[in-house]
Amino acid sequence: MPHVFISYSRKQREYVRRLATHLAEAAGVEIWFDYEIVTGERWDDVVRTKIDTCAALIVVMTPDAESSHWVAEEVARARDQGKELLPLLLEGSPIFGFMTVHHEDVRGERMPSDRFIEALRNAAGHSSRPAGPPLRGRSAGPTKPAARPPRPRSAQRSRSVQRPQRNARLLASTTIALVAIAIALVAALYLSDTIWSFVTKPDTSGQQLSTGSSVTTRPSATTASSVTGSSSATSSSTTAAPGRNVRLSCYNNNTITGLTARACDDARSFGWNVAEIGNYSQGTIPTTTVYFRPGTEEEAAAKELAALLRTRVEPRFSGIEKAEGGLILIITNDYQGPARNG
Repeated sequence: MPHVFISYSRKQREYVRRLATHLAEAAGVEIWFDYEIVTGERWDDVVRTKIDTCAALIVVMTPDAESSHWVAEEVARARDQGKELLPLLLEGSPIFGFMTVHHEDVRGERMPSDRFIEALRNAAGHSSRPAGPPLRGRSAGPTKPAARPPRPRSAQRSRSVQRPQRNARLLASTTIALVAIAIALVAALYLSDTIWSFVTKPDTSGQQLSTGSSVTTRPSATTASSVTGSSSATSSSTTAAPGRNVRLSCYNNNTITGLTARACDDARSFGWNVAEIGNYSQGTIPTTTVYFRPGTEEEAAAKELAALLRTRVEPRFSGIEKAEGGLILIITNDYQGPARNG
């Protein structure tokens, strides 16, 4: 039975858990999001397969989702595969690529309407609700389709002639729009990386991505990673602002020359003291992330730094939880840095 894929930012995970349960029970379809990736599986391979085999993709739109590299990749993959996209607006305004697409407004963490449930059921190929939803073994009783009065034969013949023509026009216009959006998105990503490669200085730390083992889940699920410092950086000449005295270590996990040095300079420009620069060489981190020790002053500092540098923020995972205290910034190929005007 085809499933429905949910694309979202990790900051909205609790809402997505409730959303998945509600949709499975209300629509009677299988709902999948990345909570059920098993340690040992390659995260990117699992996500790619789930998108390729899904009946439709739900996009939970928030400002965090719009800046997420992975949400953009998942949406682009679904469009390339011709999957039906069902956007939900949870926070802010529609994200790029969905400005003119009809969406369901669920701001305030509401659940979708009955109309959305029906659209989801149709996308999954269900004309009526089956005996029970397949998510987590929960069950619900079947529903009986409402009886409809028979249509006059003349009306049936008229609709049978008009519907294929209308559907063909709609399909053609939708295909053209999706192709244009995909081209614009790819061009924007390419130009962004190209421009930064010319305006940034070389990475004087000489750090490169290790070709060793790879991480199989998102950073919060990593079970076999370690961080080794390669050099000590001098203290920033900028006086640290109040609340930014937390020690910061930067670790290279990318293949772009100068990217780690630029990230360190960005952090210093906001008053952070970069105490150490090193390599993260025991695996591949999916996206640039600031890590902190839960229950300490580091959490608020990590969120502030992540907001300024436009990165993810996560508690330390098992491979780095015993490293020296302070924030740990691991820089990957998707790092773009703070927003710049002009």
